Amino acid sequence: MLAFRLDLDHFYVSESIFLVLPIANICARIYYVVFEWEQYSGNFTKVISIWEGGLAIYGGVIGGIIAAIIFSKRSHFPFFRLVDMVVPSLILGQAIGRWGNFVNQEAFGNLVTNPNLQFFPYAVFIERLEE
Repeated sequence: MLAFRLDLDHFYVSESIFLVLPIANICARIYYVVFEWEQYSGNFTKVISIWEGGLAIYGGVIGGIIAAIIFSKRSHFPFFRLVDMVVPSLILGQAIGRWGNFVNQEAFGNLVTNPNLQFFPYAVFIERLEE
């Protein structure tokens, strides 16, 4: 829909997706593996096991920017126009990812010890810590 409103050729939209998504995913995995190296150093086959989890948004953003630069150079499409179109989706993806962290209980704050503050959404019970 955005391509029609901005009067873009469909080539730009499909070509950018086929370039940016794989590079962003690969960079997201590399970033995660680098910062969790103790977990992967003994077993290199686990490095490619993305179905077991382990993508980092920072690596995805870095990879997306690299891919956007490559795409802009190859197709002579203005880089900042591309970034301007993509950033709202990036913000939405970050928000959805944070809710995924919340549901999976992967990212949470400190233990809330004050009983008056132990209510949702200020504090939640983390099952694996039993706290």
